[in-house]
Amino acid sequence: LQSTLIRDGLAERIVQLGRVDDIPGLFQQGQLHVCPSLIDESFGLTVLEAKQAGIPSLVFPSGGLQETVQHGETGYICQEKTTEAFYEGLKYYLDDRQCCREQGKAAQHSLAGFSESVIADEWVALLQREYRL
Repeated sequence: LQSTLIRDGLAERIVQLGRVDDIPGLFQQGQLHVCPSLIDESFGLTVLEAKQAGIPSLVFPSGGLQETVQHGETGYICQEKTTEAFYEGLKYYLDDRQCCREQGKAAQHSLAGFSESVIADEWVALLQREYRL
């Protein structure tokens, strides 16, 4: 990935960080959350943290990550788990900063759909359907 970024003149616009403990502080400094996870995440908590900060997410189609992002509305879901697909997603946002800001606002508003009461209601409805309660 780094060689592709250098070749296309993007290396100075993207910073790769190691471990970070102050997640809210990190999100306050950013404009885009990227999570190209190769494993099937059970739940996209990191996406919810980005939503809270009003930042859209760029994710691979991995487990719960793709359930927490609405492609083209609150973020971008790559078509596959490849460097090329990831690069395409980055370019999508780098080429249209306004889209990034608009999706960040939409992401923040969509966070209400992940409240404890909404999730609990969805579980109750699922269990009622499955077990005819």
